[in-house]
Amino acid sequence: MLRRLAVAGVVVGALVVAALPIVLTVAFHWNRTHFLASTLGPGSGILFLLALLYAVWLPGTVFGMVHLLDLLGVHYMPPQREKRPSRRERLRTRAAARYLQSQAAARAKGRGAAGGGGVKTPPPPAARNGRRGAPPPAA
Repeated sequence: MLRRLAVAGVVVGALVVAALPIVLTVAFHWNRTHFLASTLGPGSGILFLLALLYAVWLPGTVFGMVHLLDLLGVHYMPPQREKRPSRRERLRTRAAARYLQSQAAARAKGRGAAGGGGVKTPPPPAARNGRRGAPPPAA
């Protein structure tokens, strides 16, 4: 319980520290001072300085927050995900799905309007007259 409270305190503290430059700028009315040439309008000079400050301030704040969380024993772990199947496995699965789909289409086509019993298969080689595999004619 105390650890969760400490982690929440670190995160809230990091948010407060991240907002500190803009809060100080507004609190001391630095946004109304004209110590920089404001070619883009009133207060644009201080906004430019704030942008430069935040380019350094925010990464420093995040670094500090991560360091404190590490000291508290909270380490980032990426979510566990299943291993992606290899290219060969993906191709085989896709081929099997296509095969099953073609079999289903053939069955549906064979049932046509007459209701005639599926896909017809050729007779076995021995039953064909005069072809290979047939027994020799009796003399």
